Order: sequence, then C-alpha cells, then structure tokens
Amino acid sequence: MGRTAELDSLAGAFVRARGGQPGVVCVEGPAGIGKTALVRAFLATVPSLVLWASGDEDEMTLPWGVLAQLARGAQADRPGPLRKLAELSPGADPLTSGQLLLDALGALTPGKPMVLVVEDLHWIDLPSAKALRFVLRRLSQEHVLAVVTTRPEEPAQIDDGWRRLIDDHGERMRLTGLGPPEIAQMALSLGAGILPGPAARRLWLHTGGNPLYTRCLIEEFGPAVLAAATGPLPAPRSLATLLVARLAACAPATQGLVSAAAVLGQSCSLALAVSLADVRVPSEALEEAVAARLLAENHVDGIRQVRFPHPLVRAAIYADLSPARRAVLHTGASRLVAGTAALSHRVAAATGPDAALADELVEVAEAERADGVHASAAAHLISAADLSTEQALREDRLLAACTLWLRAGAVHEVSSRRGLIEALACSPRRDHIRGFLAHLEGRPNEARRALQAALDQLQAVGGNDALATEAAARLAGLAVFDWDWQTALALVDTVRSVGSRLPLPIRCIALTMGGRSADARNMLDAADGNAASGHAVLECLARGFVGGWSDELTAAKQDLEMIADRPDGFGGSLRSAAHWLLADVYYRLGAFDDAMTAAELARTVLQDTGRARSPEIAMAYAVAVYTASARGDWVTARGYLAAIQPRAIPSASKFERASAAAADWSLAIALDDPKHMLQAARAFDAAADAPELSLFPFGPVMAEALWRNRRLDEAADRLVAYEAQARQLRRISAMVGACRVRGLLEVDRHDTATALYAFDEASPLAERLPQPLEAARFMAAHGAVLARLGRRTDALGQVTKARALFEQIGAWHYRQRADQQLERLGHARHRPRTGELTPSESVVARLVASGLSNRQAAERLMVSDKAIEYHLGNIYAKLGLSSRSQLAARHDLHTPPDPAGAPES
Repeated sequence: MGRTAELDSLAGAFVRARGGQPGVVCVEGPAGIGKTALVRAFLATVPSLVLWASGDEDEMTLPWGVLAQLARGAQADRPGPLRKLAELSPGADPLTSGQLLLDALGALTPGKPMVLVVEDLHWIDLPSAKALRFVLRRLSQEHVLAVVTTRPEEPAQIDDGWRRLIDDHGERMRLTGLGPPEIAQMALSLGAGILPGPAARRLWLHTGGNPLYTRCLIEEFGPAVLAAATGPLPAPRSLATLLVARLAACAPATQGLVSAAAVLGQSCSLALAVSLADVRVPSEALEEAVAARLLAENHVDGIRQVRFPHPLVRAAIYADLSPARRAVLHTGASRLVAGTAALSHRVAAATGPDAALADELVEVAEAERADGVHASAAAHLISAADLSTEQALREDRLLAACTLWLRAGAVHEVSSRRGLIEALACSPRRDHIRGFLAHLEGRPNEARRALQAALDQLQAVGGNDALATEAAARLAGLAVFDWDWQTALALVDTVRSVGSRLPLPIRCIALTMGGRSADARNMLDAADGNAASGHAVLECLARGFVGGWSDELTAAKQDLEMIADRPDGFGGSLRSAAHWLLADVYYRLGAFDDAMTAAELARTVLQDTGRARSPEIAMAYAVAVYTASARGDWVTARGYLAAIQPRAIPSASKFERASAAAADWSLAIALDDPKHMLQAARAFDAAADAPELSLFPFGPVMAEALWRNRRLDEAADRLVAYEAQARQLRRISAMVGACRVRGLLEVDRHDTATALYAFDEASPLAERLPQPLEAARFMAAHGAVLARLGRRTDALGQVTKARALFEQIGAWHYRQRADQQLERLGHARHRPRTGELTPSESVVARLVASGLSNRQAAERLMVSDKAIEYHLGNIYAKLGLSSRSQLAARHDLHTPPDPAGAPES
C-alpha cells in the first residue's frame, strides 16, 4: 500500500519506546483507509509483547469492555493486577482501575518493549477510556508504545483530555488513501489486468484512494468498466444501498436538493442547487441533508456552496436517479449555466440522436483543436458522433476524435474504443489510427501492417496528403527503434511532406543514428529559417536527440527542458520522449538526482497514457539503473534492472534490447564483475549496432569486457574497429573511452609506450568532456597505469582529480574505489571517527539513530529532505555503514543532539 513513511514513523516511535521514552501514536482515518493493515504490518517488524483491544459500536455502553480485552490478551489468569482487571465491577473507579493496568504493564515484561494497541478508540467504553488515558499520562520509564486508531468523522469518546494527551505525549498520523499507482497495482493483483494511468486516477478521485471502497469496485465491476476511459463510476453496492436508504428517509424537499446537487457535480453553489430543485425552504432541506451526512456546506470566494462529503456519495445518488428524472434535471441545469457547462448538461439530457446539438459540438471541437486543446476537442467530437443521425458522420467524427486523442497522448481513450474502430469499413484513416494505436501501445508488427495498409491505399489513388506523410513518418519511426536508419530515411522520402512536420524529427534522428549528425544539424538550421514552420517543439525534440547523441549535451539539455516544462505536455508521445532522453542527458552531465526524476517522469507519462508496453519505457528504466549503479545503490539498480529484463527478449526491438543490455552493463562495470561484464557486452554488441557511437555512454563495451576477462588479443581486435569509427565521427566521448581501454589493455600486454600514448592523447579531451563520470573513470584508469609504472606522483594527481569528480556528482561507489587507490599510493584520505563527524552530521546521525525518518528529521531541523539525504550519505561513508539499522546500533550516537549543530539546507 505504499505506507513506507508511516511505517518508518511507527518504527521510530518504537525505537524511542524501547529506549525508555514511552509514547502514543494516534492513527486517524476514515473506515477502510487501512489503519488496521498498517498496524499489523508494523507489528510484524517488531519483536515485542503486543496487547490488543478494540472498541465496538454495539458495546460502547458495556463498562470495562476494552480493559477486559487487554487483560485477556495478557493472560489474566495470573494472580495480581491482571486478574483484578478481568474482574472489575461496573461501578469500579476508573482511576483505581487505571493504576491496576499501569502496575500490570510494569510487571509483564520488565525492561523489555511492549506495544499496546487499541483500535476504534471512538467506540471505546467510557470507563475504559478514562482508565487508559490515566495510564498513558503516567508512563515514564516503561518501554511501552501505545498505538490507537480512530475515525475523526465519528462521534467519539475522544474529548479534549485525549487530544491534550496525544499532543503532549505522542503524535497524530492521518492516513491518506492509495495513490493511482497503488490502485493500478491493486487492480493487477486482483486479476483486473493493467489499469491505464487515467483510469487508475479516475478510480482514485472517485474513491478518495480508500482501499476498502477501491477493492469493492474492482471486484464488483471488473476491468472493462474500470478501464473505460470516460463516464461516471458507480459506488460499491453495499455503500450505495446504505446511502440511497438514508436519502429515502429524508423529506421530499431534501431529496430534491440532494438530487439536484448530484446532477450539478461534486460541488456547486447552494443558490444554483436550490433553484434547480425548486426548494421553497432551503435552510430546512440543507440542515437535514447535512445531518444525514449526504451534503456538507462551505464557502468559496465568499459564495455559499454545498458539496458531497465523498465522490462515492454523489455517485450513489446520481446512479439512483431514473433516466427521466435525470434528463429533466440536466435540461434545467443547462438553462441555469452557460458556455461548455450548459452544452455538457444538454448532452447528458439527450435521450437520442440530435443533429443540431451534434453540429454545435463539432463547432466547439474545431475551435479547441485550433487552440491545441486536443483532448477536450476529442471528447466533444465523440459526443457529437454519438448524437449524429447519419452513419457516415458518426464514423467520421469517431475517427477524428481518435486521431486527436492519439496526438494528445490519450491512448487509453482510443484503446477503450478499439472494437468500434475495428468494426468500421477498411479505409486509410481507419488503418492509420489502428497503426498509430498499435505503435503507441508497443505492438510494432501490427503497427507496421496497419500503417503500410493505409499508405498503400493512399498511394494507389495517387494520394500525397498529410495522412500519407504521417503514415510514412510513423513507419519510419518503427524502423528507428530497430536502428534501421536507412529504411527510416527511405520511408520519410516516400511521400512529399504535406501538412505535417513529423518527418523532420524522424529524419534527423535517423541521420544521427547513421553517424551523420552534421547533416541533421544542417537540416534543423534550415528549418529554423522557415518562419512559417510554426513547429518549434518538434524541432527542439529533434535537436535534443541530435545533441544528446553527439556530445552536445548542454544544448540538448536546454532544448529538451523546454519541452518537458511545457504545461500542456504537447502530446504524450513527444513529452515522454523528451523526458527519457533528458534523463539520459542529465546522467551524462552528472546530475544524478535530475536523471532519476526525469526517468521516473518518462515512465509515469508512458504508463499514464496507456503505453506501459511502449519500447520507450526501456530507456527510462535503463537510465535509472545507470544512476543507481554509479551511486552504489545496488538494491535500486537491481530493482530497475529486473523491470527492464522482460524487454530483452529476442522478439523485442533493438532499442529495447540495447537499453536492457546497457543497463546490465552499467551494473556489471560498477561492480567490477568480469563474468557479468562479458555477458552484458555480448547482449549489447548484438543489439546496439548503429554507426553512431554515442547512443549509449559506455565506450567500447565488448573490448573492455574482453580485456577484463584477460582475453587480450580479442580485446585488441575489437578495439581497432571502435577506434577507427570514433576518429571518423570525431566523437570526443568515444575517443576518451577508446583511449582508456587502450591504455589499460596495452599495459597488460607490456606495451607501456602505447599505453601512455593513449592516455596522453586523450587527456586534453577528457579535461573538456562534459561527462564527469566518464572523465573521472578515464583519470582513475590513467592513475592506475601510472602507478603500475612507478610514477606515483603523477598517479596521485590523476586519482585525486578523479576522486574529486566522483564526489562532486555523488558517484559514491566509484569514489570509494578512488579512496582505495589513494591508500595504495600512500595518501589515504583521513577517515573521521564518530566524534569527528561535522556538527551538522552529528545532529543528523543522532536523530536518525533515534528512529526518526528523513522527513521527520528534516522537519525537526527545519531543512529540506535533500539536506538530510546529503548528510546521511557523508555519515555512512565516514562511519563505514550502509543502513539505518546499523546507524541505530551505534550506541555512541544515542545522546541528546545539539540544536546548535543543525545543518543548513
């Protein structure tokens, strides 16, 4: 359920209780939000005695019900205070009973930790509540952590005394619902299949992320209803029955007010709802609706409004309206509002074809399309198709809507209508959409067949229009994913570009893959001179590819950030491509945090737009592996590598297989695992066969793997061809990598002159290479060779520079290797003892060792989370630790922190 932060917080409270600082954690949240699941997950991680009791709505008047449960859980058959607790009379004094419980807790496990859990505190009987509060206020040296759960919206026994207790002796933990990714994971685990991002987000908005309601809907309605792109979702049957019965018990005026509000939306102005419902005494109707928890009242910008307490309440009320009543209310609402809102109500009120209304929708859609609001235009066109009287118009508007959705990246909208599209008569437009959809969904063979069918039909009748241009360009894009740059260039030249600039980035990417980046730049410069092009974003994407894959990283970063930062997203496909390429550029530049963020954004965009199987997602995972490997974060690296490996199958595109192999290589080289390196290099060599050498930032992979496995002659043969290509392209990164491996290889072949020449030749290039990790690897290798040849002073200079670069970019694992090199050179860096942490590091170390999460430590010190992460990285390195548990075990850190040593953000 993604409760990592909450579990960390509970674990921290337990650590403090174990250390003799008892406390109380109040877990708050509505029914079904996962309070019990969280507590059980926490208890599974702590070795201690657990006493558990729960309140019950039907037993609130039963004195001592909760205390009796605690006594039974602690073996009340023992003599002493426990047996007395189990035998309390109804009129017993709560304070005396509380003292008995306090004595019992002290006697149960003296000196050992204990967790006391009370669920549903809002339903606890009053005597038990008083006694329990007495106990929790008086815990001092006992090793007890009390965890209580409650629903804040319920009438409860939680008075001001309880609130002061929690504020003084503990903390509140308000649980929020599941997020869209967790809902998608739940759907998958329940057998509902892969839920597209927008569908998961719609379910999240509908249920508020409540795990119980979400699970009910998934199990009741299945994948077809949940994955449908549009339309209201129902409420779970059990909840709907309860809410409808509650409304039926209200006065007719109240029913009318609530029904009108349901038609107007999740929230609306009170005046509008009253007008639509024609309620004569609105105050009485509103009072009853609020008392029944069917509506709530608030003010927005000074306007009195009503809203539903939860989207599920509105869904249940709306679904219970008869079609006739619903149509009447929507018609009335259309007269009370204006613009597209009125149009939406008229559509909802329509009970059959309406040619005039359909024409209005098309007119609105055309205006939105001209403004670039493609998704909204598509929604209006699909409504127009549904209301059209003529079959030809329905089909035309359906295809137009699907085209706009695909351009906007809303693949899920078109996927949900696949059956409608397949049922249409064969035509170039239909086949183009089928191919476009298959391409975005990661079904390349189907995409090629459909796109080629569309192109063949158009060319058979001499077609040379925008549709033919797009079909050819999309076929070329599929060729690019297989590194077939020659076919890609031939395809974009098949038809003259008419009405579409899509061929431009495809042509530039293909030229760059073929080692012709200069030609690609010339083409982009010519496009810049065309003032009428009006496609700056397409050209920026093309420049990003060309620059990112030909060492012009700073320029590529600027171009790609311009696309990634656009609020309108400029379509899912272009935005996702900008993000994963930008992630790769950030990685090369040494901006590891930005690289991980951009890679995650690329993956999110792809999944949210129904493209979880797109080959592009392989690169997003690959960059995450590169970055985690450089940092020495093996758990994260292996996790992302496991996610990408299923895309390395023989039937996958070369782009996917090369990305998976590059990810595998980055982990192997960071671990310095020769066998793993050779295995990854073979897979990489079989897939990454484009002439451009800078598509992946790793130099001569196969030559390096062969050298590391002591197959020196084979390594030399492989290296010759790579060196020739690097010089022909004048690619600095490739030449630096080639010289690094050449130097290491030749010193092992006892040709020291050639080894030194290779390093001397590339040293000036490495100094200006805008890839700090690869530059630092070159310097460290140079230092190692110089040290072997007895030139210790020169070696020291190279390794020191390498170490500084590794530390600057946060490549901690490589920095540790540099430290080892410096030790061998007799210049080991001073390793501080615990007492020699900086004041800022000491404070952070003590807070984290005490059980606080990063977020809690940041809040305590009033700094950013990143500041805590930065200090922890230094702390772990200085102390030779790798985990929070190891830090917590350091007894010399468990002293009160000095606030004066708080770190600066």
